[in-house]
Amino acid sequence: MRAVREREGIPDLEEAEEEEAAAKEPEAKAPKEEASLGVAEQEEPKDLGETAGNNGGLEVAVAQPGRELLAALKEVEELFSRAAEAGKEVSSMLEAATRVPELKVAFELVLMLWLLLCSLTKSWKIMVDSHETQRQIMFEVNSFTCPAYGKFCNDAQRHATLKLEVELRNWRSCFMCYVNAQKAYIEALDGWLSKFILTDTIRYSRGISSIAPDRAGAPTLVVMCHDWYTTLSKFPNKRVAFTMRNFVRSVRVLWLKQGEEQQQKRKVDSLAKEMDKKLTAYKRAENKVIETKLPEFRPELDVKQRMDHLSEKKELLNTLRRRVEAEKAKHHACMRDTHDVTLNGFKIGLASIFESLTEFSKDAVKLYEDLLTQAGAKDSEEKATEKRPGVEGPYSQIAVEAT
Repeated sequence: MRAVREREGIPDLEEAEEEEAAAKEPEAKAPKEEASLGVAEQEEPKDLGETAGNNGGLEVAVAQPGRELLAALKEVEELFSRAAEAGKEVSSMLEAATRVPELKVAFELVLMLWLLLCSLTKSWKIMVDSHETQRQIMFEVNSFTCPAYGKFCNDAQRHATLKLEVELRNWRSCFMCYVNAQKAYIEALDGWLSKFILTDTIRYSRGISSIAPDRAGAPTLVVMCHDWYTTLSKFPNKRVAFTMRNFVRSVRVLWLKQGEEQQQKRKVDSLAKEMDKKLTAYKRAENKVIETKLPEFRPELDVKQRMDHLSEKKELLNTLRRRVEAEKAKHHACMRDTHDVTLNGFKIGLASIFESLTEFSKDAVKLYEDLLTQAGAKDSEEKATEKRPGVEGPYSQIAVEAT
């Protein structure tokens, strides 16, 4: 009450009485001084209603002005006390009115997060079916029926393999960015809620700030986001990244094998051209030897020398032919290696990727279904224990107060 009187400029009753007493002291001292000077003391005129005379021995008491003022001030004090109580009620109502937009925003945030969880659950269920089908297809692959299979490796095929490697690296990068974006989003939301809604925070080790909300009294929004963050931060996404990286390495090995096959093919083609030239020269020399066998053209000694020279060329030609056959065998071995790397790399590599993606998708579905179940249970518990919205309402009554 003192604070109210000070704010409204109303003097305190005790202070008023002290001031009144201080004002009466000089008046009381004045008659004494007059008496000491020999001045006769004069009686003050009596108020109306006061009877003069002592004939009957009775005297009527007259109400003093100070008592009337004291009673009036007490009445004013009671009025101000009632006004202060009314002011508190008005302040409480105004505070509740200012919280309504905040509660509506929180309710909308809960609704949006709920819809987001439902959409993510549906999306990951579709991914489970898709990756499971892809994995089964890759396990059933035993051979390639591509029209280009069986042909010699060329620059176009190597360029396609290199482009595939780039796309696989991009696939892995996009997957990691997608998972990290979800983690960063829920981490930021969890931190925001811990800063602006909860007051009790726990600083865990490793320098990570997190919250441990009281699950019995924490709002649905806080519990749901905290569970989402803690579960997603421990999510096993490294296996998917590892299998993708292994398949990228397999594609790189395939690109190198294609390069070896192409180089071996060029070597075989070069030796084949050389052998064709030597074979043409040998046939030309053989024709000349046949012509020189006629007696009218060359003597017998000259013919013998030509035959020896022709035999040497034939031997060199046979050696070159054996070399060409050996290089062709190496080329076919390179082709088999390329085929095996392609078949096993794609079959095992892609199957491993789709298998890890399937398991990851199943874990994601379980995560979001558990979050929805926990949030639904928490919301049901709050609705069972909630009160009608009033001045002091926790955030657990968001749904009621926002409406």
